[in-house]
Amino acid sequence: MTVSILVVDDEPDVAELFRQRFRREIRQGTYAMHFAASGAEALDENGGGKVSHGSGGIVPLPAE
Repeated sequence: MTVSILVVDDEPDVAELFRQRFRREIRQGTYAMHFAASGAEALDENGGGKVSHGSGGIVPLPAE
């Protein structure tokens, strides 16, 4: 089973960092990573059905 993860961050380097950190899991199909640069973009991404509300949650991280 593949777990879809939606990462929302306005820093352009974050997507590449996640891809590098989880490259093995992505290649194995354990994770499907999706990225959004804003909350509005994340809602659009989620509206496309890529992230399921039933199997995950929202984890807010502190902004620095």
